[in-house]
Amino acid sequence: MKSRVFVLAHSASLISQARLWILIAGTFTVFAIGASSVSAQSPNTYYKRGQQAEARDDVDGAYQNFQKAYSMDPKNEVYRTAFYRVRFTDAAMHVTKGEHLVASGDEQGALVELLRAAEIYSERFTLPSGRVAASFEVLFLHGWAPHDSQPKPLKPGSAARRLADALGAAEQSAGEKVERS
Repeated sequence: MKSRVFVLAHSASLISQARLWILIAGTFTVFAIGASSVSAQSPNTYYKRGQQAEARDDVDGAYQNFQKAYSMDPKNEVYRTAFYRVRFTDAAMHVTKGEHLVASGDEQGALVELLRAAEIYSERFTLPSGRVAASFEVLFLHGWAPHDSQPKPLKPGSAARRLADALGAAEQSAGEKVERS
């Protein structure tokens, strides 16, 4: 009789141990699924983080987040535009920060910013030949305002000489077809 009670008690102990292991395995599975969903961020999440970093003037953080969003979804034009915009302005922002720090007297901080700008520029824009590609924009402005000392235009048809004579060209009316050779 004692052996039957022992066997029943022993099997009840095994069942409770099995339940405990199932509970532990289930808990582990739930945490594993939750952790994988946290680590698998969407491109939109990285894009929003990039926008937030850009709003804080954290250009390096914005670059990293926009780069992740663009690499996860390279066909998305919004991610691509944000990535390229920050890619080109990142180094320029470090130069600007360095200039402000020089003006305020913080030469050490300025040196750090300028070295970071040089590092960014060389790592992103170095050609296979080892040269660093550089581009620049040239902007020409031209302004004009009328003044009393300037000559006034003549009335149409009041010219003393013909333009065709001055240019040494044959004059043709607007309706004639020009023969091309």
